[in-house]
Amino acid sequence: MSLTARILVGLVLGLVSGIVISLSSSDTLNSIPLFIEPVGALWVNAIRMTVVPLIVSLLITAIAGDKENGSVANLGTKTVGLFALMVGAICVYTALAAPPLAGLASVRSRDRRCFESAKRNGGYNVRGAAAFS
Repeated sequence: MSLTARILVGLVLGLVSGIVISLSSSDTLNSIPLFIEPVGALWVNAIRMTVVPLIVSLLITAIAGDKENGSVANLGTKTVGLFALMVGAICVYTALAAPPLAGLASVRSRDRRCFESAKRNGGYNVRGAAAFS
């Protein structure tokens, strides 16, 4: 089996086992993510520690190695424009997708009353609210 196939099988098995664990009512199974979460956080932080400096050094090297004078300004203009375009697209997508997705979330009646009380009183103090179910 190729490395790509093994990676995909591992991803699918991880997804399926995560779904099974989250749907189970066993306290033992539901405690497994508490032990695995620190390892995952370390993994993601290690990737960030290595990838971010590599990307920044690549950008600095590319800009410093460019011989044309106006190309840095041109690159900056394109980058800012693309960033603004992407932020705008994400805002529109979020505005369209968030309300239907928020309607799918189930909120306990006690929490709903707490949120409605905070809304009526003009504050957002929701200390009495429990986690979403």
